Amino acid sequence: LSFCLIAGINGQFLVAALAAGVAGCATGFLRHNFHPAKIYMGDAGSLFLGFLLAVLGLKLTLTGTPSVVAMFVPLLVLGVPVFDTTLVTWQRLIHGRSPMQGGRDHTSHRLVWVGIPVPVAVCLLYAATIALGWLAVLLARLDVTSGLLLVGFVFTVGTFLMGLLAAVPVYDNSRQRRAMLQVVRPHESEGEQRAAG
Repeated sequence: LSFCLIAGINGQFLVAALAAGVAGCATGFLRHNFHPAKIYMGDAGSLFLGFLLAVLGLKLTLTGTPSVVAMFVPLLVLGVPVFDTTLVTWQRLIHGRSPMQGGRDHTSHRLVWVGIPVPVAVCLLYAATIALGWLAVLLARLDVTSGLLLVGFVFTVGTFLMGLLAAVPVYDNSRQRRAMLQVVRPHESEGEQRAAG
């Protein structure tokens, strides 16, 4: 929706229409994906959705916004997936794991590991996405100095939160780790969880 609003403000109505369509499809999917989820997107759906969002970010043209500020607008809109991808890739590399394989070490899993209920963890990520989206809309209207200050603030907060989440020992195969997996994947046996962990 942030892409739709920013594109509409800048007269890019085709980009705005595509963004609205993507937002509508994603919202319809989320109705059935909220905990306890009835359906899951899978790799094909998530990669295609990511491709569409990347295209929207590349096609976005900001009239009157300094280029040094404009390049951060799509990054703010996509701040949560960028944060999650950076965190997971960094942590897997330093723990000797492949960044290309699936796992239970994403931001949502780390929030659940520290004791936050699944629905609350999901709502926190929704709230972060909405907040970053509105900040992106604001950023598109700021001058260079104000824009860079806002970007610096978001980067500082993101780095601090990433450090906190990186300290969560999700790669530990202890009893507490298996208990977390039982919350995230209650339909699997303990043996399956131990093998996946």
